[in-house]
Amino acid sequence: CFVALASLAWTAVGECQFTARLYTTGSHTTIRLSASQWCVNVEPVNGFQITDIDANSVYLWTNTYPIPGDVDRIFPINKTLVVGDRDGNGVQDVQFCFSNGDLNALFSNLHGQKPKSINLGLNGNLITGGWFHGEMTIDVYPKD
Repeated sequence: CFVALASLAWTAVGECQFTARLYTTGSHTTIRLSASQWCVNVEPVNGFQITDIDANSVYLWTNTYPIPGDVDRIFPINKTLVVGDRDGNGVQDVQFCFSNGDLNALFSNLHGQKPKSINLGLNGNLITGGWFHGEMTIDVYPKD
């Protein structure tokens, strides 16, 4: 999705950003740092095909301050797109799962008995050009 603007003197190329809806189901509605993994579902909102996601470029990050961990982004353990409709709304989605070790690095500075509300973002490139972005807020339960 590259947009070219042209005149007699110059040409500029811009990159398209698409919005994605992030949602969780079942035991993944919170992140428990003691669990083996956590998964999030991604659904296109405006104008991209779910099968155009480059799974190797996807990463999860947080903009919560203070920074909750030792790393600023983590990558999913699955690199193959499995298309489904996990919420039954008629829109195709894919699921990305993150390992316990990576989640613990992303949230290594969280401590205590109570969950912390964390803002998450998921980004990735599209094989057709451009990239997608989605955000959500979720409760993270520290290990201690």
